[in-house]
Amino acid sequence: MILSKKEVEKRKKILKKRIKLKSKYGYFSGKLNPGWIDDGREMQLENDFYFYEKTKKGYRQWKAENGSIVDGSSIPSAVWSLLGLSPFVGNHRRASVNHDVECKKKRRPYQEVHKMYHNGCLAGGTNRFMAGLLYFFVKNWGPRWQRKEY
Repeated sequence: MILSKKEVEKRKKILKKRIKLKSKYGYFSGKLNPGWIDDGREMQLENDFYFYEKTKKGYRQWKAENGSIVDGSSIPSAVWSLLGLSPFVGNHRRASVNHDVECKKKRRPYQEVHKMYHNGCLAGGTNRFMAGLLYFFVKNWGPRWQRKEY
């Protein structure tokens, strides 16, 4: 099917609105447009990408900065094989980007970071069962770090 320029622009606007739709878990903002790095495993963000996690007091911002390197390694690789998933394909993809960045920067306690991943999966459209399963694996076998002053 060939679309007119007008129809393409109309669909882009609809898609943009869908991406920014707020769910009861939060919403994503910014364009996720990473570029592949030569090793074929890592990607570098070409602009800032945000997840606004819904909290009792409003929204908590999680920022993945322009230039950040992501590779899905914050989720144990055995999980990807076991579940037949890929870190860069599926509704969990946007949440995995913010999770990767936070696991590398360690700006907040790992428990909060892993919970953000769960909420990000749900906000991104991952079904409750799969989001719960991914959270279970990340919570139990994902990266951990010592508590510091946040």
